[in-house]
Amino acid sequence: MLRLSELLERIRPAGSPGAAAEGDEQHRREILDDEIGDIARLLGEFEQEADQIVDEADREVVRIRQEGERKAHEIRARRADRVAVAEADAATARQDEGANDCDEILAASRERIAGMEGRAAGRMAEMVDAVIETIWTVDR
Repeated sequence: MLRLSELLERIRPAGSPGAAAEGDEQHRREILDDEIGDIARLLGEFEQEADQIVDEADREVVRIRQEGERKAHEIRARRADRVAVAEADAATARQDEGANDCDEILAASRERIAGMEGRAAGRMAEMVDAVIETIWTVDR
């Protein structure tokens, strides 16, 4: 895609062949050349700043994705412990309340754990989507 500064460089007036223009025309052309040069310099600075912002956003996306993956890994790593605790609680409940109550507690514990994992994965996806939306906003 053609950048704005490249477009301005293409349409920048160049000297025409033939006899020299009158003084006023030459003076106007020099003023326009100076103004276009100023605009081109400003656009160059703007493009550099925009590139820096996009680079920073890309780094932030990587950081957020890594943080989300780390948290998801921690949740998955603790899942076995949570299931073990839930099963131990269920075993205790089975002794106290009977087999039917125990199965319900175990099922509820597993559902709760699954819900926690789903919320963690959903939150990570929301964070990545927000950063990507920021990148798209900056890029436009």
